[in-house]
Amino acid sequence: MMEELLAILTGKNDPQLTSNLLLILKNHYGVLRKFKLTPKNYKLKYLGPVKERELIFWNEVKGFDGKYPQEDLLKFFGYWSEITHDCKKMKWEKEKTWETGKRLAYWCSKNKQNGY
Repeated sequence: MMEELLAILTGKNDPQLTSNLLLILKNHYGVLRKFKLTPKNYKLKYLGPVKERELIFWNEVKGFDGKYPQEDLLKFFGYWSEITHDCKKMKWEKEKTWETGKRLAYWCSKNKQNGY
């Protein structure tokens, strides 16, 4: 039942997204005020603790494990998960637009071009 509800809310049937949302819902049942549906792009945004958002971001990056080398994934995650001075957001959350797959592809292509 919960998986069907999440698929309807997000408009996707993405297993990784579903597992991330289920993890949050199980850990914080009753505090759903931490979720915000943004009106501009109609995406579900989680506003919980930074450490939980960091884990969710890592799970998303880890989903590209077979496509890119582990070393590149770790460097990408380390760079984009840097926390701001006020400890409220990570670097990737401050970007105006974000698609992890496209950012990661660009990151890996630049590393390959520069010989890293």
